[in-house]
Amino acid sequence: ESAFESDKRAIILFDGQCNLCNGAVNFALDRDPDAKFRFVSLTSIIGRSLLVKHGRKPSDLSSIVLCLPNEAYFESDAVLKISQDLEGAPFKVLGYGGQVIPPILRDQIYK
Repeated sequence: ESAFESDKRAIILFDGQCNLCNGAVNFALDRDPDAKFRFVSLTSIIGRSLLVKHGRKPSDLSSIVLCLPNEAYFESDAVLKISQDLEGAPFKVLGYGGQVIPPILRDQIYK
């Protein structure tokens, strides 16, 4: 709750130890000129508390997570939701169009 008390922007939880994840964060930052997202490590106190709030173990580093004040998206759902808010038409097409692919298939691609 306190993570959204004074700032309602979405929070992207990521594995701060993963080079690929850090690259993805930099990629998103470059395409988020309006600062719609905040970025928090999964292993931080806030990251772990948000994981627990949304039904995950605090040690679960297996997925990127998009946290909104009242809901969270994991794995490919998170990637698609994030893509919808990035600058550039290709990302919006991916974000909205990718939803037609069943989650079980999307998540296999994600992993």
